[in-house]
Amino acid sequence: HTGGGGGQKAGSLEFLATARDDLDIARMAVPLPAAGDLRAERAEPGATPGESLAGKFDLVIMNPPFTRNDIRNRQYDRSGQQAVQRREMEIVQFLSDLDPPAAKAIDHTSVQTYFGPLADILLKRQSASLASVVPTTALTGKAAKRQRQFLAERFQLETVVTSHDPRRVNFSENTSIHESLLIARRSGVERRPTRFISLARMPRDAHEAIVLADLITGRRPLDEWGTEHSWPWLRVREGDWSAAQFYHGRLAEAMHDLEALAGTRLVGAADRCRVEPDGRAIRGELLREPLAQAQWKIPVLWDHVTARQTTMTAVADVLAAPKPGREHAARGLASMASHLLVANRLRTDTVRTAAVFANEKLLGSAWVPVRPIEPSPAFERALCAWWNSTPGILTFLHSRSKALDYARYSLDSLRSLLVPDPKEVDIGPLREAFEDCRSRTLLPWPQLHACPNRAILDQAAAQVLRIDGRKVAVWRQLISQEPTVSKRPARVGP
Repeated sequence: HTGGGGGQKAGSLEFLATARDDLDIARMAVPLPAAGDLRAERAEPGATPGESLAGKFDLVIMNPPFTRNDIRNRQYDRSGQQAVQRREMEIVQFLSDLDPPAAKAIDHTSVQTYFGPLADILLKRQSASLASVVPTTALTGKAAKRQRQFLAERFQLETVVTSHDPRRVNFSENTSIHESLLIARRSGVERRPTRFISLARMPRDAHEAIVLADLITGRRPLDEWGTEHSWPWLRVREGDWSAAQFYHGRLAEAMHDLEALAGTRLVGAADRCRVEPDGRAIRGELLREPLAQAQWKIPVLWDHVTARQTTMTAVADVLAAPKPGREHAARGLASMASHLLVANRLRTDTVRTAAVFANEKLLGSAWVPVRPIEPSPAFERALCAWWNSTPGILTFLHSRSKALDYARYSLDSLRSLLVPDPKEVDIGPLREAFEDCRSRTLLPWPQLHACPNRAILDQAAAQVLRIDGRKVAVWRQLISQEPTVSKRPARVGP
């Protein structure tokens, strides 16, 4: 907020500026004014005495804001928003001098990343605890990786509880995104595995919440409440907290197994392909409904209608044209068109195809063209089969952002997806499986286990990776049962 006299303050983040014992909190934050002095959105600073709060607390409980920077502080005009952002930058610079690792944990575009260093500063150096509610995707997304690594360095991440109850995915009010509750403590040299607890259902009332809490703290079987999976500290230290997004711990282990193949049989998509442009560029430069005087048009796969896109074969659903005055930019986009396109957003309970192949080169709005750096029609077809196989789907589930059941994928996320490396493995089985199944119907992800054509793709993927096809079949079954995929409560009990 903005204090009287022109001083800009950054709300709770001001506590970061009290990390030195000689700083007075009253000089850093705007105190509560007297009732008669209240003005809308502004408070006159007073002379209330105070002291540094660094290292004063045994417990910090927090629910950081996760609002995007472009819509945060909308109550202020542009100059006010810029003033708050400058103040936040000043706080980061202050931390850079005092605690460089804490400053590096902060992403300027995400206000929630300030709160890890904030908790670290407020808590005592010994025997202190942190409890925080966070979006589950913050435990997996790249944007918060440095913060996860920072927290793992300063704390023992003891327990992460995630709701996989389709009827109540959140711990907070006024939100619909999946959330997790993490508990961390100051610890000694010894680091232990983290307990990842996936709830099949959320408590209905305070009594049930106490019963569940007692089971968790007592390390007793959860039974009908859900599952527990132990995640090694070395993975936690590296920022891999991805076990939170899967109800079935075996899927988290499966993804870890795939990541172990990176650099040998698998490689990041960006190392072998150009993945561009994103949908925003298409919508920014092209008209979905061209003007009558448009001189040329571009075939585009604009939508991802799962009821219509039932096979891996795609055709353009729009002939778009450049917006007035944007012809040059549009021609640049047209040069990026490809036969192969990958989805940049998908609803996990209805999607059938994560990638499609067209006989003509297309651009996409809900899709992104993928072009091998070394042109190869065989690799394009193999990639389409891979991304529609269970291991490929698992990489999509692992990279979800925004929401677990309606995932959005940035270009960076798509470029980081693991794919078979044609320089290291024979992609022939995947190419052949594509030709065999390209025009056959693929069932939605909740029915993966019952889709015979998906089984053909999986057999080819297992052959290319040189892993047991029976293991992939188990993954296929578990994915179809994931609550974030099926939108059904998880099966519990024996």
